[in-house]
Amino acid sequence: MNELDWLKGDHIASASYEADSDTWIVAFNSGASLSISSLWRLIEDGDISATSLDHGHRFGLPKEFDGVAALQSMKKYPIRCVELRLGTGDLFLTLGAEFEFQVIASSAGYEPWQMTHPTLGMWVISGGELHTFESAQQRPPPLPLALVGHSEGEG
Repeated sequence: MNELDWLKGDHIASASYEADSDTWIVAFNSGASLSISSLWRLIEDGDISATSLDHGHRFGLPKEFDGVAALQSMKKYPIRCVELRLGTGDLFLTLGAEFEFQVIASSAGYEPWQMTHPTLGMWVISGGELHTFESAQQRPPPLPLALVGHSEGEG
């Protein structure tokens, strides 16, 4: 059992994309929210069917691929399984019988995703490790950019 198993049985309620910050927001019926600043992909019957990088591209189709619509189409499927891969920070949500929504950590230093729930707290993945906070107010402020990536002795 992992710390995010409370998502089982929940459904995606809505999805949005904030182009200015290149962030995807997936809201759930429980009030939880998943903020994604890395790659996500949808797997259908074991095959890749869409990714966040496809958003806005035509691929020879009559109109651009809409990642928001792809995520919204998953609303009817309950979350059956939640897999968190510590070490890589990847998050896999099995939706219904045939879909998997995968959030792939694309940075070892930045936070690729964070999950918040109005009463259960906040979970942040960083460097492949899960950090848990009872509330968003407990979360420490981010490090100044000048300190990120520098260790003692570096100039």
